[in-house]
Amino acid sequence: MTVEGTDWTIKGLLLAGLMGVAVVIATVSFGAVQGDIVVNGVDPSNSLKFNRIGGTTTGGLKSYVTNTVPVTQGTNTWNVGGTVAVTQLTTTWNVGGTVTSTQTQGTSDTTIEFEHAQIHAGKHYELTYVGTLASGSTTSYVVRPPNTSTRVHFGYHVQTDQGFTLYVYENPTLSSTGTGSTPFNNDRNSANTSAVVIYQNPTITGIGTFLSADIIGSGGTQGNAIASGEEIILKQATDYLGVLTNFGTGSGRFIVHFEWYEL
Repeated sequence: MTVEGTDWTIKGLLLAGLMGVAVVIATVSFGAVQGDIVVNGVDPSNSLKFNRIGGTTTGGLKSYVTNTVPVTQGTNTWNVGGTVAVTQLTTTWNVGGTVTSTQTQGTSDTTIEFEHAQIHAGKHYELTYVGTLASGSTTSYVVRPPNTSTRVHFGYHVQTDQGFTLYVYENPTLSSTGTGSTPFNNDRNSANTSAVVIYQNPTITGIGTFLSADIIGSGGTQGNAIASGEEIILKQATDYLGVLTNFGTGSGRFIVHFEWYEL
C-alpha cells in the first residue's frame, strides 16, 4: 500500500487487535514519506514484517527499513478504519528462495468448483456419441492422451434405454484406431484445442489391463444411466478402451458422453 502520511507508528496493542490475536507486542516505528511503499505480511516463521521501499521505478527502488515482530498463529483479520474492500489478493509463500505455493483470492473463479473454473480458463472439453446397437452388438472407444506433461482429468456418463454393459481397460493393443472425432471446447469463445484424441470402433487385438465394469439397466429390458464416480487422471501416452455392449433382447439406443479438462 502507499503511505499517505509522513510517519507511521504501530502500537503493540493496536497491532494485536488488527491481527485478531490476543498478544501485546512492542511498538514498531519508522518514518515514511509521501509515496513510499510499505510491504507487510506474515511469513512462515510467524513474524510480521514491515518493509519501507523508497525511490522511483526509473531511479531505482531501495528497501530502507525492515522491522520484524513475532506474532502467534491464528486467524488474522485486517480491518483498518472500516471495511477493507479487496478485489484481488495473491498470497505467495517463499521459503528458502523457493516458491512453494501461490493462492489467489477475490476473483470470480474462487467461488465456483474447480472443474467449473477450467471451463472459464478454456481448458475443459467434451465429446458425445449417440447411436443404436442391435442385441448382442458392441461399440468401443479409445481415448488417447498426449505424450507430454499435460495431465488429462477424465470422466464419462452413459445412458441407454435397455440393458448394456460397459467395460474399461488400460493400454489395449490395437491393429487400427478406428474413426477419430474432434472434441469441442466448453468455452465457445476459446481458441484452445484438446490434446486428447478419441476414436470409435478400433480393431482390438488385446484388451489390456482391466480397470472397471458397469451394468446399465437390468434384465435387458430397461435402461438407465451410469457415470464415473470420480475423475481419473489418464496416464501419459497410454490408450484407454471402453467397450459398450447391448445384452438386451432387441435394439437399444445409447448416449456416451466424455468430459475432461487438461492441466
